[in-house]
Amino acid sequence: MNPNMTEKTTKNRVTLARVSKRKKKIQTFTATVWREALHDSLYKLLFSHALIMENLLRYFIPADMLGHVNYATLERCPDSFINRKRRERRNDRIWRLHSTDEQWRYVCILTEFQSSNDPWMAVRVHEYVSVFLHELIRNGAIRPGEKLPPVLVIVIHNGERHWTAPLSLSAMQYQLPAPLSEYQPQQKYFLIDIGRLAQELIDANQCILTKFFALERVRTPEELLQKFNEAAKFLVGEHLQEIRRIFTHWIQSIGMKRVGLKSQQLPEIVELEELGGMLETTIRKWQEEYKYEGIKEGEKDASRRIAKNLASINMPEDQIACMTGLSQEEVHEIIAGAMPA
Repeated sequence: MNPNMTEKTTKNRVTLARVSKRKKKIQTFTATVWREALHDSLYKLLFSHALIMENLLRYFIPADMLGHVNYATLERCPDSFINRKRRERRNDRIWRLHSTDEQWRYVCILTEFQSSNDPWMAVRVHEYVSVFLHELIRNGAIRPGEKLPPVLVIVIHNGERHWTAPLSLSAMQYQLPAPLSEYQPQQKYFLIDIGRLAQELIDANQCILTKFFALERVRTPEELLQKFNEAAKFLVGEHLQEIRRIFTHWIQSIGMKRVGLKSQQLPEIVELEELGGMLETTIRKWQEEYKYEGIKEGEKDASRRIAKNLASINMPEDQIACMTGLSQEEVHEIIAGAMPA
């Protein structure tokens, strides 16, 4: 074989391998952005319900943090209480409720769906609270001489990696002499890292939100079905119709993909009551296909090893495909993957 042709073929393969890797990175990034945007919007809908907010405050926030509050007064803040430049932020959810002395307690929900931590979250929260209080003043909710209301910021994180960013501004600052430290801004947020919630906490607090958090933690199709059936028992009643739709949409759009199931096998719109049976059927089919694909994958592994060996002696790709039974595209990807970057 002509040495020049061999060198040219090798260079072409390396170039194609780099292009293929770049294309896959772009596709992965696009899919991740779309999934996070969808996840974010579902959380926005979920935390638009007073019942879900009550679950959050009752079962996940220490009882002494908000003091004695009246959950019957829990209400969403008017849009006018949100800074005009930030109204398009999809993850803002601001609620308020009365304490027993009839003073407002404000609760801001910030949801973060990042694969990694935001190391500057404490700074963002500090800015957010400052702007929010300014808006209360601008709208006349706080008058001159009145005290500022307490504001609790809750950050909900459900990324694969655990949250390790500082929870306060003071944790991000240098050690300073006491007189100077008193003049530094102070701000802290309350973190709910779903992946690190103690199982005992989820088991002990039987409510809709704990069932949703339990679904977020599933890793297998069988576990998804089990947690779905447990959640469905808490979603009975006409007043929970919209929350049922959110759960259904989450299962089809996020939950099934997370555990490797094809949601395309289900109708686009399905009621929660029907979803359980459909999910069980889909998992049964998946289990059967998984066993079959396991056998086929073993056969393919052998063909891939042979293809690599044949490529090492510079056999043309079409001949390798013919001898191994692989497609030329598969052969090309195998060879490209073996090439140095």
